Amino acid sequence: MTLTSLVVPTYKQMLRALSAWLDKAQTQMPGGKAGALLSARLAPDMFPLSTQVRFACVQAWEAVCRLRGEDFPAFVTTLLDEGRNAGEHPGTIAEAQTRLG
Repeated sequence: MTLTSLVVPTYKQMLRALSAWLDKAQTQMPGGKAGALLSARLAPDMFPLSTQVRFACVQAWEAVCRLRGEDFPAFVTTLLDEGRNAGEHPGTIAEAQTRLG
């Protein structure tokens, strides 16, 4: 058993749970209102939800790449850059779901 084989299922479960929460938000907030959640912050000093989603995806990729001794794929840098600008451009729930998939 390797560290990677232990870490990957944990991250998969975490990202599936986050995806399920976004699905619930869409179900409970009809009319596209769930998209407003992506700009929401739980506390003033926190990143918005859209950034949190992106950073969760980066964290999963980063852990696996580091354990395997591999370079990060180019899209990890793209996710980080998007996350830094997510306050102005939060994206949509569908885009967030694509990242989590």
